[in-house]
Amino acid sequence: MEQESQKRKLEDSSSYEAQTRQFFVAAAAEVEGQQGGAEEKRPVAAANRCNFCRKKMGLTGFKCRCGHMFCSQHRYSDKHNCVFDYKSAGQDAIAKANPVVKADKIDKI
Repeated sequence: MEQESQKRKLEDSSSYEAQTRQFFVAAAAEVEGQQGGAEEKRPVAAANRCNFCRKKMGLTGFKCRCGHMFCSQHRYSDKHNCVFDYKSAGQDAIAKANPVVKADKIDKI
């Protein structure tokens, strides 16, 4: 009985180690794949720190449209050098909200 339980523990621990190893390898590959872009990349930030000043935020963080979290001082796009294109996003929203309306041609008698 004890040998079987020890074998199960070893199998569980080896599968756990394999899963964690696969997770970290996949995460590292994802980070390396993201670094290939021409845009300025900031280091990977913890979820509870401002991506600009690295200040601890706790529950008061603000998520920007660029996808990063910022403190109350850097929450606005002009304060953290945001790379999100607000102009094109606004144009797209207006274009979707106001479709082109064309009337049918009227036949003249």
